[in-house]
Amino acid sequence: MFEILTLAQTHKLGNKMTVVIYGPEYWKKVFNLDALVDTGAISPKDLELFQFADSPAQAFEMLRQGLTENYLVAEAAAGTLAESQEMTPGEDLLAGWTVEDFLGPEMAKTSK
Repeated sequence: MFEILTLAQTHKLGNKMTVVIYGPEYWKKVFNLDALVDTGAISPKDLELFQFADSPAQAFEMLRQGLTENYLVAEAAAGTLAESQEMTPGEDLLAGWTVEDFLGPEMAKTSK
């Protein structure tokens, strides 16, 4: 996680990256991000790099949205998608996909 933060802070990432932290109740105790801001270790804007999810479905939606916004739409705008996959601005290429499509039905049933 801190490697991603460093790459984002130094603008070394080609595209914005979605970082989802699963289980906020636990991780907000382990990593006190507000304390890092208070001590100047990270910028308040750096908090925007992280999203917290309570369920696999919520994490999937965050990742799907981030992938679509930061990669698929960006590629379409740059004209790098194959002609057979052209999309209009704002179109969601993953619309209709579910968490089960990516994780499989057993993994998607994981609860907190």
